Amino acid sequence: MIPLAVGALSLAAAATLFAKSGAGSLSPAARQAQPLTSPTPGATSSVAPGTWAQRARRRLERNDFQGALVAADALEAEDPARALRVRALALANLGRLEEALEQAERGVDLSPRDGNAFWVRALIYEMRFVGSEDAEALDPSLRDFRAALRWGGLTDERVRQVRRKIAQLLRTAGRIEEAQEAYERLVELEPDVAAHHTNLGFLAARLGRAEVALGHVDRALELEPDDPDALLNRSGLLSSLGRRPEAWEALRGVLAQLDGLTATQGAQAYFMQARLYLEQGAKEQALEALRRSAGQVNRDKGGDHLFYSKQYALALEGYGRGREALQCVDRYLKHRPEARAAALRFEISLRLRDVKEARHSLDLLQRLEPRSLQWVLLSAQLEVQQGQLGRAEALLVSARDDPARSRRERAEIRLGLGGVLVRQRRYEDALAALRDVASADLDAPHELLWLRGGALHSLGRSEAREALEAFVRSAPQGDARLAQARAWLRGR
Repeated sequence: MIPLAVGALSLAAAATLFAKSGAGSLSPAARQAQPLTSPTPGATSSVAPGTWAQRARRRLERNDFQGALVAADALEAEDPARALRVRALALANLGRLEEALEQAERGVDLSPRDGNAFWVRALIYEMRFVGSEDAEALDPSLRDFRAALRWGGLTDERVRQVRRKIAQLLRTAGRIEEAQEAYERLVELEPDVAAHHTNLGFLAARLGRAEVALGHVDRALELEPDDPDALLNRSGLLSSLGRRPEAWEALRGVLAQLDGLTATQGAQAYFMQARLYLEQGAKEQALEALRRSAGQVNRDKGGDHLFYSKQYALALEGYGRGREALQCVDRYLKHRPEARAAALRFEISLRLRDVKEARHSLDLLQRLEPRSLQWVLLSAQLEVQQGQLGRAEALLVSARDDPARSRRERAEIRLGLGGVLVRQRRYEDALAALRDVASADLDAPHELLWLRGGALHSLGRSEAREALEAFVRSAPQGDARLAQARAWLRGR
Protein backbone atom coordinates (compact mmCIF):
# COMPACT_ATOMS: atom_id res chain seq x y z
CA MET A 1 0.00 0.00 0.00
CA ILE A 2 1.02 3.65 -0.24
CA PRO A 3 2.73 4.72 2.99
CA LEU A 4 0.85 7.13 5.25
CA ALA A 5 4.05 8.65 6.59
CA VAL A 6 6.18 10.78 4.32
CA GLY A 7 9.69 9.46 3.81
CA ALA A 8 11.74 6.63 2.41
CA LEU A 9 10.49 3.10 2.55
CA SER A 10 11.72 1.24 5.60
CA LEU A 11 14.10 -1.64 5.03
CA ALA A 12 13.78 -2.88 8.56
CA ALA A 13 11.58 -5.79 7.70
CA ALA A 14 12.41 -9.06 6.12
CA ALA A 15 11.31 -10.18 2.70
CA THR A 16 9.08 -13.25 2.69
CA LEU A 17 11.22 -16.37 2.91
CA PHE A 18 8.90 -19.00 1.54
CA ALA A 19 6.03 -17.01 0.06
CA LYS A 20 3.08 -18.45 -1.79
CA SER A 21 3.17 -17.23 -5.39
CA GLY A 22 5.44 -14.33 -4.43
CA ALA A 23 2.66 -12.00 -3.40
CA GLY A 24 4.21 -10.67 -0.24
CA SER A 25 2.99 -7.54 1.43
CA LEU A 26 3.27 -4.22 -0.26
CA SER A 27 3.64 -2.06 2.82
CA PRO A 28 7.24 -1.06 3.47
CA ALA A 29 7.07 -2.40 6.97
CA ALA A 30 4.95 -5.44 6.36
CA ARG A 31 7.29 -8.02 4.89
CA GLN A 32 6.96 -11.22 6.88
CA ALA A 33 9.61 -13.73 7.83
CA GLN A 34 8.09 -17.18 7.58
CA PRO A 35 9.62 -20.58 8.34
CA LEU A 36 12.04 -22.06 5.85
CA THR A 37 10.62 -25.42 4.91
CA SER A 38 11.74 -28.28 2.71
CA PRO A 39 14.53 -27.53 0.24
CA THR A 40 11.58 -27.47 -2.24
CA PRO A 41 9.38 -30.07 -3.88
CA GLY A 42 11.83 -30.59 -6.70
CA ALA A 43 14.61 -31.56 -4.35
CA THR A 44 12.57 -34.31 -2.76
CA SER A 45 10.17 -35.49 -5.44
CA SER A 46 12.29 -38.53 -6.25
CA VAL A 47 12.72 -39.51 -2.61
CA ALA A 48 11.59 -43.05 -1.91
CA PRO A 49 8.90 -43.48 0.78
CA GLY A 50 10.26 -44.35 4.21
CA THR A 51 13.79 -43.12 3.56
CA TRP A 52 15.60 -40.65 5.78
CA ALA A 53 15.37 -38.08 3.01
CA GLN A 54 11.59 -38.28 3.08
CA ARG A 55 11.54 -38.17 6.88
CA ALA A 56 13.73 -35.08 6.82
CA ARG A 57 11.39 -33.39 4.36
CA ARG A 58 8.29 -34.24 6.41
CA ARG A 59 9.85 -33.01 9.64
CA LEU A 60 10.72 -29.71 8.02
CA GLU A 61 7.18 -29.41 6.68
CA ARG A 62 5.78 -30.07 10.19
CA ASN A 63 8.16 -27.49 11.69
CA ASP A 64 9.83 -30.27 13.67
CA PHE A 65 13.27 -28.75 13.28
CA GLN A 66 14.99 -30.75 16.01
CA GLY A 67 13.67 -33.90 14.37
CA ALA A 68 14.94 -32.65 11.02
CA LEU A 69 18.43 -32.32 12.50
CA VAL A 70 18.28 -35.95 13.61
CA ALA A 71 17.13 -36.98 10.14
CA ALA A 72 19.93 -34.95 8.55
CA ASP A 73 22.52 -36.81 10.63
CA ALA A 74 21.06 -40.14 9.52
CA LEU A 75 20.97 -38.94 5.91
CA GLU A 76 24.64 -37.92 5.88
CA ALA A 77 26.04 -41.23 4.66
CA GLU A 78 23.69 -41.78 1.71
CA ASP A 79 23.25 -38.17 0.50
CA PRO A 80 25.66 -35.70 2.16
CA ALA A 81 24.63 -32.76 -0.05
CA ARG A 82 20.95 -33.13 0.84
CA ALA A 83 21.85 -33.63 4.51
CA LEU A 84 23.70 -30.31 4.54
CA ARG A 85 20.72 -28.52 3.01
CA VAL A 86 18.27 -30.04 5.50
CA ARG A 87 20.56 -29.22 8.41
CA ALA A 88 21.00 -25.64 7.21
CA LEU A 89 17.24 -25.08 6.93
CA ALA A 90 16.54 -26.64 10.34
CA LEU A 91 19.23 -24.59 12.08
CA ALA A 92 17.97 -21.41 10.41
CA ASN A 93 14.46 -22.03 11.68
CA LEU A 94 15.85 -22.58 15.18
CA GLY A 95 17.43 -19.14 15.02
CA ARG A 96 20.98 -20.48 14.76
CA LEU A 97 21.75 -18.50 11.64
CA GLU A 98 25.54 -18.55 11.78
CA GLU A 99 25.57 -22.35 12.11
CA ALA A 100 22.97 -22.56 9.34
CA LEU A 101 25.09 -20.42 7.05
CA GLU A 102 28.13 -22.60 7.76
CA GLN A 103 26.16 -25.70 6.69
CA ALA A 104 24.84 -23.93 3.60
CA GLU A 105 28.35 -22.85 2.61
CA ARG A 106 29.59 -26.41 3.01
CA GLY A 107 26.72 -27.44 0.75
CA VAL A 108 27.85 -24.99 -1.94
CA ASP A 109 31.46 -26.20 -1.59
CA LEU A 110 30.32 -29.82 -1.94
CA SER A 111 27.97 -29.13 -4.88
CA PRO A 112 29.27 -25.97 -6.59
CA ARG A 113 27.25 -26.63 -9.75
CA ASP A 114 23.93 -27.47 -8.07
CA GLY A 115 21.43 -24.63 -8.06
CA ASN A 116 19.67 -26.15 -5.03
CA ALA A 117 22.72 -25.51 -2.86
CA PHE A 118 22.75 -21.84 -3.83
CA TRP A 119 18.99 -21.64 -3.27
CA VAL A 120 19.32 -22.76 0.35
CA ARG A 121 22.22 -20.42 1.06
CA ALA A 122 20.28 -17.54 -0.51
CA LEU A 123 17.35 -18.19 1.83
CA ILE A 124 19.62 -18.08 4.88
CA TYR A 125 21.31 -14.89 3.70
CA GLU A 126 17.81 -13.49 3.37
CA MET A 127 16.96 -14.46 6.94
CA ARG A 128 20.07 -12.62 8.13
CA PHE A 129 18.69 -9.51 6.47
CA VAL A 130 15.72 -9.43 8.89
CA GLY A 131 15.80 -6.16 10.78
CA SER A 132 18.69 -4.70 8.81
CA GLU A 133 18.48 -1.12 7.57
CA ASP A 134 21.28 -1.70 5.06
CA ALA A 135 20.02 -2.43 1.55
CA GLU A 136 23.44 -3.87 0.67
CA ALA A 137 22.73 -6.71 3.12
CA LEU A 138 20.50 -8.18 0.41
CA ASP A 139 23.32 -8.47 -2.14
CA PRO A 140 24.56 -11.95 -1.07
CA SER A 141 21.03 -13.32 -1.27
CA LEU A 142 20.45 -11.81 -4.72
CA ARG A 143 23.78 -13.16 -5.90
CA ASP A 144 22.94 -16.70 -4.77
CA PHE A 145 19.41 -16.69 -6.18
CA ARG A 146 20.88 -15.70 -9.53
CA ALA A 147 23.52 -18.41 -9.20
CA ALA A 148 20.75 -20.94 -8.54
CA LEU A 149 19.18 -20.01 -11.88
CA ARG A 150 22.52 -20.07 -13.65
CA TRP A 151 23.61 -23.51 -12.44
CA GLY A 152 20.20 -25.13 -12.83
CA GLY A 153 19.09 -28.44 -11.40
CA LEU A 154 15.89 -26.73 -10.27
CA THR A 155 12.34 -27.81 -10.89
CA ASP A 156 10.12 -25.51 -12.95
CA GLU A 157 8.29 -24.48 -9.78
CA ARG A 158 11.53 -23.61 -8.04
CA VAL A 159 12.67 -21.54 -11.03
CA ARG A 160 9.47 -19.51 -10.67
CA GLN A 161 10.07 -19.16 -6.93
CA VAL A 162 13.61 -17.92 -7.52
CA ARG A 163 12.44 -15.34 -10.06
CA ARG A 164 9.83 -14.12 -7.58
CA LYS A 165 12.47 -13.92 -4.87
CA ILE A 166 14.78 -11.85 -7.03
CA ALA A 167 11.97 -9.42 -7.85
CA GLN A 168 10.93 -9.17 -4.20
CA LEU A 169 14.47 -8.48 -3.01
CA LEU A 170 15.06 -5.82 -5.64
CA ARG A 171 11.84 -4.13 -4.53
CA THR A 172 12.84 -4.42 -0.87
CA ALA A 173 16.26 -2.90 -1.61
CA GLY A 174 14.61 0.08 -3.29
CA ARG A 175 16.12 -0.76 -6.69
CA ILE A 176 12.91 0.27 -8.36
CA GLU A 177 13.80 0.09 -12.06
CA GLU A 178 15.47 -3.34 -11.70
CA ALA A 179 12.51 -4.59 -9.70
CA GLN A 180 10.12 -3.27 -12.34
CA GLU A 181 11.97 -5.19 -15.05
CA ALA A 182 11.89 -8.34 -12.91
CA TYR A 183 8.14 -8.10 -12.34
CA GLU A 184 7.47 -7.33 -15.99
CA ARG A 185 9.33 -10.54 -16.81
CA LEU A 186 7.22 -12.40 -14.25
CA VAL A 187 4.03 -11.02 -15.81
CA GLU A 188 5.20 -12.41 -19.17
CA LEU A 189 5.80 -15.83 -17.59
CA GLU A 190 2.76 -15.85 -15.27
CA PRO A 191 0.22 -13.33 -16.61
CA ASP A 192 -2.58 -14.62 -14.41
CA VAL A 193 -0.80 -14.12 -11.07
CA ALA A 194 -2.47 -11.09 -9.51
CA ALA A 195 0.43 -10.42 -7.14
CA HIS A 196 2.77 -9.57 -10.01
CA HIS A 197 0.39 -6.88 -11.28
CA THR A 198 -0.05 -5.55 -7.73
CA ASN A 199 3.72 -5.28 -7.34
CA LEU A 200 4.03 -3.45 -10.65
CA GLY A 201 1.42 -1.03 -9.35
CA PHE A 202 3.40 -0.49 -6.17
CA LEU A 203 6.57 0.23 -8.15
CA ALA A 204 4.81 2.60 -10.54
CA ALA A 205 3.46 4.48 -7.52
CA ARG A 206 7.00 4.77 -6.14
CA LEU A 207 7.97 6.40 -9.43
CA GLY A 208 5.12 8.90 -9.06
CA ARG A 209 3.00 7.36 -11.82
CA ALA A 210 -0.26 6.99 -9.92
CA GLU A 211 -2.53 6.49 -12.96
CA VAL A 212 -0.25 3.78 -14.37
CA ALA A 213 -0.09 2.18 -10.93
CA LEU A 214 -3.87 2.17 -10.71
CA GLY A 215 -4.07 0.35 -14.03
CA HIS A 216 -1.80 -2.42 -12.74
CA VAL A 217 -3.77 -2.74 -9.51
CA ASP A 218 -7.10 -2.84 -11.35
CA ARG A 219 -5.73 -5.67 -13.50
CA ALA A 220 -4.80 -7.55 -10.31
CA LEU A 221 -8.35 -7.09 -9.04
CA GLU A 222 -9.76 -8.43 -12.29
CA LEU A 223 -7.84 -11.62 -11.53
CA GLU A 224 -8.56 -11.67 -7.78
CA PRO A 225 -11.43 -9.26 -6.95
CA ASP A 226 -11.08 -9.62 -3.17
CA ASP A 227 -7.28 -9.58 -2.93
CA PRO A 228 -6.56 -7.46 0.18
CA ASP A 229 -3.12 -6.29 -0.97
CA ALA A 230 -4.50 -5.01 -4.26
CA LEU A 231 -7.46 -3.36 -2.53
CA LEU A 232 -5.16 -1.62 -0.05
CA ASN A 233 -2.97 -0.36 -2.86
CA ARG A 234 -6.05 0.82 -4.75
CA SER A 235 -7.27 2.70 -1.70
CA GLY A 236 -3.93 4.45 -1.28
CA LEU A 237 -3.67 5.35 -4.95
CA LEU A 238 -7.20 6.72 -5.14
CA SER A 239 -6.55 8.78 -2.04
CA SER A 240 -3.39 10.25 -3.58
CA LEU A 241 -5.44 11.14 -6.68
CA GLY A 242 -8.03 12.94 -4.54
CA ARG A 243 -10.72 10.33 -5.18
CA ARG A 244 -11.55 9.86 -1.50
CA PRO A 245 -15.02 8.19 -1.74
CA GLU A 246 -13.57 5.49 -4.00
CA ALA A 247 -10.60 5.13 -1.64
CA TRP A 248 -13.00 4.46 1.24
CA GLU A 249 -14.92 1.95 -0.88
CA ALA A 250 -11.73 -0.01 -1.62
CA LEU A 251 -10.73 0.05 2.05
CA ARG A 252 -14.15 -1.21 3.12
CA GLY A 253 -13.53 -4.19 0.86
CA VAL A 254 -10.49 -5.01 2.98
CA LEU A 255 -12.09 -4.34 6.36
CA ALA A 256 -14.95 -6.67 5.43
CA GLN A 257 -12.38 -9.48 5.31
CA LEU A 258 -10.70 -8.53 8.59
CA ASP A 259 -11.20 -11.88 10.32
CA GLY A 260 -9.42 -13.65 7.48
CA LEU A 261 -6.49 -11.26 7.14
CA THR A 262 -3.00 -11.80 8.45
CA ALA A 263 -1.85 -9.57 11.29
CA THR A 264 0.24 -7.62 8.80
CA GLN A 265 -2.69 -7.03 6.46
CA GLY A 266 -4.85 -6.01 9.42
CA ALA A 267 -2.22 -3.48 10.48
CA GLN A 268 -2.08 -2.11 6.94
CA ALA A 269 -5.85 -1.81 6.73
CA TYR A 270 -6.15 0.22 9.93
CA PHE A 271 -3.14 2.28 8.87
CA MET A 272 -4.90 3.17 5.62
CA GLN A 273 -8.01 4.00 7.60
CA ALA A 274 -5.96 6.40 9.74
CA ARG A 275 -4.66 8.10 6.62
CA LEU A 276 -8.14 8.65 5.25
CA TYR A 277 -9.38 9.98 8.59
CA LEU A 278 -6.44 12.39 8.74
CA GLU A 279 -7.28 13.66 5.27
CA GLN A 280 -10.75 14.47 6.62
CA GLY A 281 -9.28 16.19 9.69
CA ALA A 282 -10.78 13.56 12.00
CA LYS A 283 -7.88 13.41 14.48
CA GLU A 284 -9.45 11.22 17.18
CA GLN A 285 -10.69 8.63 14.68
CA ALA A 286 -7.24 8.59 13.07
CA LEU A 287 -5.57 7.98 16.43
CA GLU A 288 -7.98 5.14 17.16
CA ALA A 289 -7.21 3.58 13.77
CA LEU A 290 -3.48 3.89 14.47
CA ARG A 291 -4.02 2.25 17.87
CA ARG A 292 -5.74 -0.68 16.20
CA SER A 293 -3.00 -0.87 13.59
CA ALA A 294 -0.33 -1.05 16.29
CA GLY A 295 -2.42 -3.58 18.23
CA GLN A 296 -2.16 -6.14 15.44
CA VAL A 297 1.34 -6.97 16.74
CA ASN A 298 -0.28 -9.17 19.40
CA ARG A 299 -2.02 -11.41 16.88
CA ASP A 300 0.94 -13.48 15.76
CA LYS A 301 4.72 -13.72 15.86
CA GLY A 302 5.23 -13.08 12.16
CA GLY A 303 5.72 -9.85 10.32
CA ASP A 304 7.38 -6.60 11.22
CA HIS A 305 4.95 -4.36 13.07
CA LEU A 306 7.30 -1.78 14.58
CA PHE A 307 6.45 0.58 11.70
CA TYR A 308 2.82 0.71 12.84
CA SER A 309 3.61 1.02 16.55
CA LYS A 310 6.06 3.80 15.69
CA GLN A 311 3.46 5.76 13.71
CA TYR A 312 0.96 5.49 16.57
CA ALA A 313 3.56 6.47 19.16
CA LEU A 314 4.81 9.45 17.16
CA ALA A 315 1.24 10.58 16.52
CA LEU A 316 0.51 10.46 20.25
CA GLU A 317 3.70 12.37 21.00
CA GLY A 318 2.88 14.92 18.32
CA TYR A 319 -0.51 15.53 19.92
CA GLY A 320 1.10 16.14 23.32
CA ARG A 321 0.42 12.66 24.70
CA GLY A 322 4.04 11.65 25.17
CA ARG A 323 3.50 9.34 28.14
CA GLU A 324 1.00 7.32 26.15
CA ALA A 325 3.56 7.18 23.34
CA LEU A 326 6.08 5.59 25.70
CA GLN A 327 3.44 3.13 26.89
CA CYS A 328 2.76 2.18 23.26
CA VAL A 329 6.42 1.33 22.70
CA ASP A 330 6.60 -0.50 26.03
CA ARG A 331 3.70 -2.71 24.95
CA TYR A 332 5.58 -3.50 21.76
CA LEU A 333 8.77 -4.30 23.69
CA LYS A 334 6.87 -6.61 26.02
CA HIS A 335 5.65 -8.62 23.05
CA ARG A 336 8.80 -8.26 20.92
CA PRO A 337 11.98 -7.20 22.73
CA GLU A 338 13.86 -5.62 19.81
CA ALA A 339 16.80 -3.23 19.85
CA ARG A 340 15.23 -0.91 17.29
CA ALA A 341 12.14 -0.56 19.48
CA ALA A 342 14.38 0.43 22.40
CA ALA A 343 15.96 3.04 20.10
CA LEU A 344 12.49 4.38 19.27
CA ARG A 345 11.76 4.58 22.99
CA PHE A 346 14.92 6.64 23.41
CA GLU A 347 13.87 8.97 20.59
CA ILE A 348 10.52 9.66 22.22
CA SER A 349 12.09 10.08 25.68
CA LEU A 350 14.50 12.64 24.24
CA ARG A 351 11.62 14.59 22.69
CA LEU A 352 9.97 14.60 26.11
CA ARG A 353 13.27 15.77 27.64
CA ASP A 354 12.96 12.92 30.13
CA VAL A 355 16.56 11.96 30.89
CA LYS A 356 15.57 9.14 33.24
CA GLU A 357 13.44 7.43 30.59
CA ALA A 358 16.12 8.07 27.95
CA ARG A 359 18.75 6.33 30.10
CA HIS A 360 16.34 3.47 30.77
CA SER A 361 15.89 3.12 27.00
CA LEU A 362 19.66 2.99 26.55
CA ASP A 363 19.93 0.28 29.21
CA LEU A 364 17.28 -1.73 27.33
CA LEU A 365 19.14 -1.24 24.07
CA GLN A 366 22.44 -2.38 25.57
CA ARG A 367 20.84 -5.52 27.02
CA LEU A 368 19.16 -6.37 23.75
CA GLU A 369 22.15 -5.62 21.53
CA PRO A 370 25.47 -5.58 23.43
CA ARG A 371 28.22 -3.43 21.88
CA SER A 372 25.67 -1.87 19.57
CA LEU A 373 26.89 1.04 17.44
CA GLN A 374 23.48 2.60 17.93
CA TRP A 375 23.95 2.49 21.71
CA VAL A 376 27.26 4.36 21.38
CA LEU A 377 25.80 7.07 19.15
CA LEU A 378 22.61 7.53 21.17
CA SER A 379 24.53 7.62 24.45
CA ALA A 380 26.76 10.35 23.03
CA GLN A 381 23.67 12.20 21.81
CA LEU A 382 22.21 12.18 25.32
CA GLU A 383 25.47 13.48 26.81
CA VAL A 384 25.51 16.30 24.25
CA GLN A 385 21.94 17.23 25.10
CA GLN A 386 22.93 17.35 28.77
CA GLY A 387 25.84 19.64 27.93
CA GLN A 388 28.39 16.96 28.81
CA LEU A 389 30.53 17.36 25.69
CA GLY A 390 33.65 15.97 27.34
CA ARG A 391 31.86 12.77 28.32
CA ALA A 392 30.41 12.44 24.82
CA GLU A 393 33.88 12.87 23.32
CA ALA A 394 35.42 10.27 25.65
CA LEU A 395 32.67 7.78 24.82
CA LEU A 396 33.16 8.21 21.07
CA VAL A 397 36.97 8.09 21.24
CA SER A 398 36.81 4.83 23.20
CA ALA A 399 34.43 3.32 20.64
CA ARG A 400 36.52 4.60 17.72
CA ASP A 401 39.63 2.90 19.09
CA ASP A 402 37.88 -0.46 19.54
CA PRO A 403 39.65 -2.81 17.07
CA ALA A 404 36.55 -5.00 16.84
CA ARG A 405 34.59 -2.23 15.13
CA SER A 406 34.08 -2.46 11.37
CA ARG A 407 35.16 0.25 8.96
CA ARG A 408 31.59 1.44 8.53
CA GLU A 409 31.07 1.57 12.30
CA ARG A 410 34.27 3.56 12.79
CA ALA A 411 33.14 5.98 10.07
CA GLU A 412 29.84 6.64 11.87
CA ILE A 413 31.67 7.05 15.18
CA ARG A 414 34.15 9.51 13.64
CA LEU A 415 31.24 11.46 12.21
CA GLY A 416 29.68 11.70 15.66
CA LEU A 417 33.01 12.70 17.16
CA GLY A 418 33.42 15.40 14.53
CA GLY A 419 30.04 16.81 15.50
CA VAL A 420 30.99 16.95 19.18
CA LEU A 421 34.30 18.67 18.38
CA VAL A 422 32.54 21.25 16.19
CA ARG A 423 30.22 22.01 19.11
CA GLN A 424 33.33 22.61 21.20
CA ARG A 425 34.63 24.92 18.44
CA ARG A 426 37.68 22.71 18.02
CA TYR A 427 37.50 22.95 14.25
CA GLU A 428 40.99 21.67 13.43
CA ASP A 429 40.43 18.62 15.65
CA ALA A 430 37.06 18.08 14.00
CA LEU A 431 38.60 18.13 10.52
CA ALA A 432 41.27 15.68 11.69
CA ALA A 433 38.59 13.33 13.05
CA LEU A 434 36.70 13.50 9.75
CA ARG A 435 39.74 13.26 7.47
CA ASP A 436 39.64 9.51 6.87
CA VAL A 437 35.86 9.20 6.73
CA ALA A 438 34.59 8.10 3.31
CA SER A 439 31.08 9.18 2.37
CA ALA A 440 30.45 5.69 0.96
CA ASP A 441 30.72 4.31 4.50
CA LEU A 442 27.95 6.53 5.87
CA ASP A 443 24.19 6.16 5.88
CA ALA A 444 23.83 9.97 5.51
CA PRO A 445 26.84 11.36 3.58
CA HIS A 446 25.43 14.90 3.63
CA GLU A 447 26.12 15.01 7.39
CA LEU A 448 29.83 14.70 6.63
CA LEU A 449 29.61 17.56 4.12
CA TRP A 450 27.80 19.76 6.65
CA LEU A 451 30.40 19.22 9.37
CA ARG A 452 33.35 19.69 7.03
CA GLY A 453 31.81 22.74 5.40
CA GLY A 454 30.92 24.31 8.74
CA ALA A 455 34.37 23.70 10.24
CA LEU A 456 36.16 25.04 7.16
CA HIS A 457 33.88 28.09 7.04
CA SER A 458 34.57 28.83 10.70
CA LEU A 459 38.30 28.67 9.97
CA GLY A 460 37.85 31.01 7.00
CA ARG A 461 39.14 28.51 4.45
CA SER A 462 38.23 28.66 0.78
CA GLU A 463 37.62 24.88 0.62
CA ALA A 464 34.42 25.49 2.60
CA ARG A 465 32.55 26.53 -0.56
CA GLU A 466 32.97 23.16 -2.28
CA ALA A 467 31.78 21.24 0.79
CA LEU A 468 28.81 23.54 1.40
CA GLU A 469 27.73 23.45 -2.25
CA ALA A 470 27.85 19.65 -2.14
CA PHE A 471 25.79 19.71 1.07
CA VAL A 472 23.13 21.91 -0.55
CA ARG A 473 22.92 19.48 -3.49
CA SER A 474 22.67 16.33 -1.37
CA ALA A 475 20.74 17.30 1.76
CA PRO A 476 17.08 16.24 1.84
CA GLN A 477 14.47 18.91 1.19
CA GLY A 478 13.29 20.45 4.42
CA ASP A 479 16.65 20.16 6.19
CA ALA A 480 16.73 23.23 8.43
CA ARG A 481 20.47 23.68 7.85
CA LEU A 482 20.04 24.41 4.15
CA ALA A 483 19.20 28.06 4.85
CA GLN A 484 22.38 28.50 6.90
CA ALA A 485 24.53 26.81 4.24
CA ARG A 486 23.10 29.06 1.52
CA ALA A 487 23.69 32.14 3.69
CA TRP A 488 27.33 31.16 4.17
CA LEU A 489 27.69 30.64 0.43
CA ARG A 490 26.33 34.16 -0.13
CA GLY A 491 29.02 35.44 2.21
CA ARG A 492 26.78 36.25 5.15
